[in-house]
Amino acid sequence: MSDEKRKSGRNKQYCVLGVLDSIGSSIGRQVLRDPRMRWLAIDIESEKTSDDVGGWMNKHKMGIAVLCVMDFYTGEKFIFSDGYPEAKPLNDIYDFLNGNILIGYNIKSFDLRLLLEQFLKEGRDVGRFVVGIFDVSVKRLPLGNLTSAMFGDEKLMKGADAPKEWKKGGVRRDKVVEYCMDDVAKTISVLNHGLASGFVTCYDTNGEKKQIPVAWCEDISQVMMRSLAPECMGGFRVEKKGWQCARCAFKKDCLEISR
Repeated sequence: MSDEKRKSGRNKQYCVLGVLDSIGSSIGRQVLRDPRMRWLAIDIESEKTSDDVGGWMNKHKMGIAVLCVMDFYTGEKFIFSDGYPEAKPLNDIYDFLNGNILIGYNIKSFDLRLLLEQFLKEGRDVGRFVVGIFDVSVKRLPLGNLTSAMFGDEKLMKGADAPKEWKKGGVRRDKVVEYCMDDVAKTISVLNHGLASGFVTCYDTNGEKKQIPVAWCEDISQVMMRSLAPECMGGFRVEKKGWQCARCAFKKDCLEISR
C-alpha cells in the first residue's frame, strides 16, 4: 500500500449504515462515518405555492411551513415549524442540522434553497453552515413514482396541495405534517432498496415497470462536508446568465455581483 493511501485511511472509522425503513427493518452497508455526525433524512413543505410567488424561479420565496427530520440510525423524529404547536421553532434548524449529513429526495433544488433563504432571513452566517448532502432523487422522477412501483405505496397527498391545506389550519396542518414525515420515511425506504439491490424501480411513460441502476453504496461513502454558500450562492457553482442573477434570492450577498 502506498504512503498516500495509508495517510488517507487514517482516523477514518468504518461502520454499518443501518438505515431504518418504513417497517423498521435495517440494511447493513459498509460506509465511512464520523461518529460525531448524524445522518438526517429531511423534507420540507412550503407555506406558499409556486403560483403564490410568481413561478418556480421564485421558489426561495415560498417559505417553510414545516421541516420534518428522521435520524437514520435511531429512527428518532423531529418537527420544526412556527405554525404547529408540537414543533420546535424554525430558528432551531440552523444549529440542529449544522455539521451533519442531510439526506433527502430532490433536496438540492428545493429544500436547500428554502433553508438558505430562512437562514438569511434570520441573519445567520450561511458560510458557517457546513453539511454533507446526499440527494436520493433519480432522473427527475417524482418520489411517488418510485414508491408506487417498488412498494405499492402511494403518496398521502400532492405536494402542490400541502401549502393550501396548511393555510386552512387546524387538523389540516396535522395532515400536512403527517404527509411530510411520510415522505421522509418513503425516502429512507427508497434508499434502503437501492443500497440493498443496486437498483430502484419506476414506472416509465407507458406505465411499465423499469429498473434503474444506482451506485448509492459507493456514492454515500464519498459524501463530503461543505458550506452551503458556494461562489454562486444561488446556483451551486454553476454558470449563471445575467437574467438569472437578477432574479436570484442571494444577489445582495453574492461576491461575484459585488466585484
